Amino acid sequence: LTVTLGGRNSPKAKKQIYQILESFILSTLRDFLYPIVCNRYHSANYRIAQKINQQLNACSQSDIGIRAEFQAPQSEAIRQLVSLLRQHEASATAADKMLILKKCVRCIRDAVDGNLHHKFASIASDVEFATDDLVMIVIWVVIQAYPLHNRIFTDLCFCIDFHFNSSSTSELSF
Repeated sequence: LTVTLGGRNSPKAKKQIYQILESFILSTLRDFLYPIVCNRYHSANYRIAQKINQQLNACSQSDIGIRAEFQAPQSEAIRQLVSLLRQHEASATAADKMLILKKCVRCIRDAVDGNLHHKFASIASDVEFATDDLVMIVIWVVIQAYPLHNRIFTDLCFCIDFHFNSSSTSELSF
């Protein structure tokens, strides 16, 4: 297997094998582990849901500090996040959930790029879209998606608890 993936001592091959093993092992344990995570984070999830429903859901992008040039409609990112999490709720491993989040981030970036070139064409090439900007938009998208899929916090905790291959060069990197 390692010869096929790039050589016997290839760091890339080892990372891919770790990711494959993690996904295989967790896919067999997921039905046992996910309910435990849901139970473990139930009260925190409830508190977050209350806070979002009472205060944060009505926040605009500017309310939470997203720069004007990066404020783009994010309905596709919200739809993608909720749809994929619901679709894979019964079978997703932590790695699967990370890939869903990565797809959501891609939708966010596409929306920001499109908006930037459409509304701010004169300065688009001079504007730097930093990680801090992206994180704020991801937070806003999660807040907006939360009422539609109230296990987002639990899903994120599941990823934190059971995603062990944290390489920035893996398929799951951002």
